[in-house]
Amino acid sequence: ISFVEVKVPCHADGDRSRPAERYGQLMSKLNQCLPNFKLYCSFSSVAYGGNILAVRDDVTVPMVRYNLLPPAEEYEHKHNEDGRLIIAEFPELLYVQAYVPHVGVNDRAKVIRRRAWDKTVHEFFYNWRRVSNKPYIYQGDLNIVHKEEDLRVDKYKFIAKHFVTPVVDSCDVGYPGDTSREKIAFTNLMVDGRFVDAALLNNVHSMTWRGQGSYTNILARLDYFLLSESLQDLDCVQLCSTDGYYGSDHKAITLELKHDWHLRFRGVEANVLVMNVPLR
Repeated sequence: ISFVEVKVPCHADGDRSRPAERYGQLMSKLNQCLPNFKLYCSFSSVAYGGNILAVRDDVTVPMVRYNLLPPAEEYEHKHNEDGRLIIAEFPELLYVQAYVPHVGVNDRAKVIRRRAWDKTVHEFFYNWRRVSNKPYIYQGDLNIVHKEEDLRVDKYKFIAKHFVTPVVDSCDVGYPGDTSREKIAFTNLMVDGRFVDAALLNNVHSMTWRGQGSYTNILARLDYFLLSESLQDLDCVQLCSTDGYYGSDHKAITLELKHDWHLRFRGVEANVLVMNVPLR
């Protein structure tokens, strides 16, 4: 079970695997709700970002990382500064959950941050595919609009309002997640990472995000399960909650694989700790 963008700051001592003391009761409640699960956490230095991955106690997780830094021992326990990433390598599957940085609105610093993220993620999965036949899933709030039907907003009105004096390049002008540069980067990731969109496999086009504040009345599909091609014929089923948002601005999405999917990949080998590739 993945919890993305939990908005819980890390502990005052800088330990990003523990929440700030004032959130201790919240974590206790989560443990009570998931008594047979182990929680892997990556929190931000402020009340923003953050990820939690809950894995059943009877499931083996040989390796967990919280960054896409070079696969060296000194980086093994280093967290992304905003707690945006958890990588869990299971015996038959690599699972990556992420809260992808928002590109902002006419904000050059955030554009540069997003470009760096997209480049790093692209390199990671491209290189993983080259060195391993282990299947992989990239999941979370990816802050991208994949298809035209995945966004409901008056784009031209939005641009006219927010980009009167652009400080970003022309390819970065537009609704966040729907700019031409972001779309090109995402397409390149899908192609070079050999990904398939689980929602499209199941013809699911439900919006997963509802705008709040200045984004009120805007709907978009920003949350994804991206699967390596080797998983696409395993009767995968992606579902989107139809019961509302439960107080969040995102709906819950789930992915189901047929119960014996892992038998096909038993014995595959590759560990991110020994990948000799230039990751950031």
